[in-house]
Amino acid sequence: PRSSAQELQLREKYRPLGEKVVIPERAVDGLDAIWHSDLVVSAGGTMNREAALLGVPTYSILTAALGEADRSLIREGKLTHVPTPDHVPFIRFEKRAPVQTPMISASVLDFFVERITSFGQDST
Repeated sequence: PRSSAQELQLREKYRPLGEKVVIPERAVDGLDAIWHSDLVVSAGGTMNREAALLGVPTYSILTAALGEADRSLIREGKLTHVPTPDHVPFIRFEKRAPVQTPMISASVLDFFVERITSFGQDST
């Protein structure tokens, strides 16, 4: 939530879903949240691109024109565009297999640098 009022509104709205919806009590690191997510649905370009490059199933609900980075990720099968509500049923809600997180900070940095710098290269 971006404000206390929004937090209260969201907590009330999603209370019937119980533990299926998690509303953090404080800000969380974006990459960490993405890394541990089963999927990402967002209209935000940066978060979508980070998720797609980390191998998390990613869906863009952006209704504006897509930029080249997004179109490239779509061509590579790393990002799915969901341009209208009619496309929502095509989102695959699945539990993602646990991922091994590097434990040493230098390893984490190396991991992300390798992922980012290999963007756009043929993975075969």
